[in-house]
Amino acid sequence: MITSPTTTTTISNTMTSSVVDCVIIGGSYAGLSAALALGRSLRNTIVIDNGLPCNRFASHSHNFLSHDGSNPSDIAQLGRQQIQEQYKTVQFIQGRVESAKIKKDDNDNESESIFELVTDSGDNIFESKKIIFASGITDLFPTEISGFAECWGKSVIHCPYCHGFEFQTEPTGLFMNPTFAMHMAPIVRNLTPNLTIFCTDLTGFTDDQLDRMKANQIEVISTNIREIQHDDGFMTGVVLDDGRSIPLKALYAALPFELNCKSLMETLGCTVTEQGYLAVNDMQKTNVPGIFGCGDSTTMFRSVANAVRGGHVAGAVVNMELCSAEFAKGRSH
Repeated sequence: MITSPTTTTTISNTMTSSVVDCVIIGGSYAGLSAALALGRSLRNTIVIDNGLPCNRFASHSHNFLSHDGSNPSDIAQLGRQQIQEQYKTVQFIQGRVESAKIKKDDNDNESESIFELVTDSGDNIFESKKIIFASGITDLFPTEISGFAECWGKSVIHCPYCHGFEFQTEPTGLFMNPTFAMHMAPIVRNLTPNLTIFCTDLTGFTDDQLDRMKANQIEVISTNIREIQHDDGFMTGVVLDDGRSIPLKALYAALPFELNCKSLMETLGCTVTEQGYLAVNDMQKTNVPGIFGCGDSTTMFRSVANAVRGGHVAGAVVNMELCSAEFAKGRSH
């Protein structure tokens, strides 16, 4: 979620004068993509963003057509600028949603629910027909490994499609559980023959899986990593608890995470999956009518391109539902 304080639109009154079509929580790639679809559909939309995108540690974004190698913040800033210049029905608010509730209509009709949202400053209360959660996740770094946080997004990375090409043929590690290591090993092995797996739970591998690793010249090390040696975030190797040093230029890590806005989602009745994501269907709909989700909060497939795709679908489906409801009532312009 990215904001630029110099371009943030501020609403001074404590409540909007009317119910808006949609509030988007999160203004990074998914949120901006949803806002673009809604702005082009003439929908009164408010984007609330706290300025902390989860990829803020990375200096380059890859595998996004026409923006391969661009700075992630530049992509978001350009998208936001284009929306602000072209689509005047979209407003941006810097902040965080503190609370939200569902307000039924006079007939207690679920399909006509109105959502009330209050920002953390308390200065803004919004009523909206729809909500899109594009609020992302927060990665939880292993604090016991010195140098890990400093390397995150530079040489400690999460995705071979986002970063793997830049580390082709380089000595590379996988720092993850056996299940995910077995998923990632063939993909990363395609990029480099120099691959090591760091996993303390060797019992999670079958004998057949260990044999396959050996056949592909992949060493599996069960000793804990104590330190990541690096030069301004670009790693040169890792130091293990037993004192050994292993030369590495990249380390793929599958980290635990927190779902941003989880308490808001659950308060509104949204389902969170066992894996910790906001549950949505192919149309980006949650189980609660009128509430949608997109971006990193809904999928383990984390990329700018996928976030943009999900945001576009969410925005388009929100507009479709609004159009259908208005058409059924015979709205006149």
